[in-house]
This record gives sequence, C-alpha cells and structure tokens, in this order.
Amino acid sequence: PSVATLQGQVSDDGNPNPPGQLSITWTRVDGPGTVNFTNPNGAVTQASFAIAGTYRLRLTVSDSVLSTSDDVVIIANGAANQAPTVSAGVDKIINLPETITLIGTASDDGLPSGTLTVLWSKVSGSGAISFSNATNLATVVTFVTPGIYVLRLTATDSQLSSSDDVQVVVNPEPITPLLCTIFGFEPETIEIAPGIQKIFIRNRTGLDGLVYKFSNSSGVITQVVVDSGQDKFVEIEFVVGAVTLTVEQYEWSCQIVVVP
Repeated sequence: PSVATLQGQVSDDGNPNPPGQLSITWTRVDGPGTVNFTNPNGAVTQASFAIAGTYRLRLTVSDSVLSTSDDVVIIANGAANQAPTVSAGVDKIINLPETITLIGTASDDGLPSGTLTVLWSKVSGSGAISFSNATNLATVVTFVTPGIYVLRLTATDSQLSSSDDVQVVVNPEPITPLLCTIFGFEPETIEIAPGIQKIFIRNRTGLDGLVYKFSNSSGVITQVVVDSGQDKFVEIEFVVGAVTLTVEQYEWSCQIVVVP
C-alpha cells in the first residue's frame, strides 16, 4: 500500500484554567478505501492507503471545551503496472511423427485487473503446425514437415505483454532402407530400436510379386508383396530380440536385431 507521512502542528491558549490536556485525532473524511494511521492520536503520524485514489484526512484538536480541525488532501498513487514474466521452456528435438508437449509458465503482479491471458504462436518454420490449445500454458504441438521451428508464448495483462520463444528441431521420420537385388539384401544385418519402425523395401531384382516376410520365434509377424522397381514402406512394432526378413520365393534373408 501507499504510505504518507502526516506532519500536523497544534497549539493552544492555555484555557480553560486550569488548562486541560490537548487531545489529537486523525480521521478519514472521505476516499475510496480504508486508511490506517500508525498513531492516530499524534500530530505526526503515517497513513497507509490500501487503494489508490484521492483522500481527505482530518486532524482534530480539543482542549476539553473547544475543538478545531483542519483537513489535508492526499493523492495515493497505485503501484506501477509491470509486464508479465513468461517462459516458453527449453529447446527440444523430436522425430516425426512425434508430437511435443510444451509447458510454459507465466506470472504477473495482478495489475491492472488481475487477468492474465496467454497465447502460443508460430514465429518461423517451414511447415504447418497445430496446437491442441493455443490459449493454455500447456499444449500439444503437431508437426507435418521436418525443419527448425520457433514457437512463441505471449502473456498479456490487458495493458502490457511479454513473450518468450522456444526452438523445436523436427527431424524426418526415421526409416530403415533395405535394398533387395538378385543377389539378396543389402545390408544382410541391421540394428534398430524397439517400438514402431518403418522399413523401406526397394525391390531391384527385376522380379515381380516377391513376398517379403517378417518373422520371429513366434512365427510370421507380417508380410508384403513388392513388384520389381517398386518401393514399399512396412510399419512394424518391434520388441527386443531378433526378426528375420525373408523372400518367399528365394533363400534370401536379412537379420534384424532389435536392441534397447
């Protein structure tokens, strides 16, 4: 709250006889809020104002028979509005088709109205993006194109605003290429991580209708038919262990080792 020092002065003619003790009182005559006096019965005191505005304060003095008063006008200024404080979080790196959850923070001094709004936006980046809720501090962002993106979190208190940026590097979707020729697979052994992975089969054998089978110790996981000159993606959820890729019509094989 705003604080003002009041320096009143009082004097008396000594009457009545014998003279009584002077009594001093500070009071609020009008104003938009309450006023607290550190010493309401002293000529010099401090007054604190909870609300900004114009106040009329009165100093009254009495000698037990007669009294008089004088008013003073105080203009209490409110605290200056400060811009919000914002953080968009730390920079991140993801691989398509992953989404990313951004968790920002924002705080304010409560001025001028106690209302704080936030908004996520894209500053730069090569592709379109979408926010699950652009007006929430926490939001999920979806990307469709690889690239480097700068995203901005802006907070406003209706008068002042602040913003902070976060960089997100979006890498292409990881794909494991496998070339199949008349001699077999290149390479013959590959290592991949567990989870959903895409295998890119390129049939360059000159033979149509080749059936590629992915198998583990439990049997066939999936199979796909690829014609000559064709490229085909196969999406498989791998678990730690070994998977063998074979061609039904030939003895070619590729060993896929799934390592944590």
